[in-house]
Amino acid sequence: SGDTVATSSNFMKNAQRMLRSSQITDEGVLGANLYRGRASRISEGSTLDIIMAIVIFLNLVVTVVQLQWQGILLSVGLGLEPSEEHVVDPAYVFFVAEHIFNGIYVFELTLRLAIYRMDYIRDFSSIFDFTLVAAASLDLYVFRFRH
Repeated sequence: SGDTVATSSNFMKNAQRMLRSSQITDEGVLGANLYRGRASRISEGSTLDIIMAIVIFLNLVVTVVQLQWQGILLSVGLGLEPSEEHVVDPAYVFFVAEHIFNGIYVFELTLRLAIYRMDYIRDFSSIFDFTLVAAASLDLYVFRFRH
């Protein structure tokens, strides 16, 4: 009986220590969600936010260049500028860049959902972010193929 009390006392101490060190998740499964600990360290700090700010800025630059290129094409089509046959058509580059940026945004959203779970959707900015990513994905992968 004394051994049982000592063993259960040791078990409780070990369980509390493991719980404090995040080796056991909320569900009580040892090691099942170890990736959450590593990913949350990236997400909790400003590391992920800084990376995403850089990605958003690069996406903005690509969008501005794409709009400028489309403006030049329209002005040539309207006869406002002479046609330049040697100009390379970068449409495929913009197409690929759009898919790459969308993939990064979907990955970031998935990462944050995996870390914060239902807490993620309690914040208005997170709901707005989710809406933007969902709308961009629908536009890119569903609505464009209907034509």
